[in-house]
Amino acid sequence: MNELVGMLAAAGSSLLGGTTVAGTRYLVAELDALTISSLRHAVGALCFLPAALLALRRVTDRRALAAAALLGILFYGIFPWLFALSLVHTTAARGSLAMASFPIQTLALAIVLRVEAFSWHRLAGILLAMGGLGYAIAPSLAGAGAGGPDAWKGDLVMVFAVFLGSVYAVLSRPYVRRTGAMPFAAVGVCTGALFLVGTAWL
Repeated sequence: MNELVGMLAAAGSSLLGGTTVAGTRYLVAELDALTISSLRHAVGALCFLPAALLALRRVTDRRALAAAALLGILFYGIFPWLFALSLVHTTAARGSLAMASFPIQTLALAIVLRVEAFSWHRLAGILLAMGGLGYAIAPSLAGAGAGGPDAWKGDLVMVFAVFLGSVYAVLSRPYVRRTGAMPFAAVGVCTGALFLVGTAWL
């Protein structure tokens, strides 16, 4: 049952992620990448702030909270900045395809760090999903010069951003179990937003 809930949550997250790619691609024509990510996560941090303050009072595992803060800077700070920056150079379709490497990068990193065991079924499922996405957006990839001569820069930035997301996904799991999902996410979101806003201010 817990695994099913996790799979449904991951599917919902992927759906929201795809919507974010299209929305961010629209916004980068008007605002710079740092401003977009700062505003977006500052609003999110305000929503999470009560839960973050409660976590600081109730969670006694300070090492787990420190990990939440550091990983929060990685995933809720640097990741969204690079995510928006990549879409300055590439198209939403190409960005979505690069984002689709998230599961396979996460699986590869988990195997290298010996967090999870390799499974041909998992690999086949991930490759099938990526192939389906590639087929679905193939017309967009081929049209309008496929993003222009600098599109590859955006693709590389997105792939690196996804790698940082994979690091977060693999390393955060044991800390989430110790603190709970909400406290861990709340501290991470607030710390990441603080990093973004501070960087934008500087």
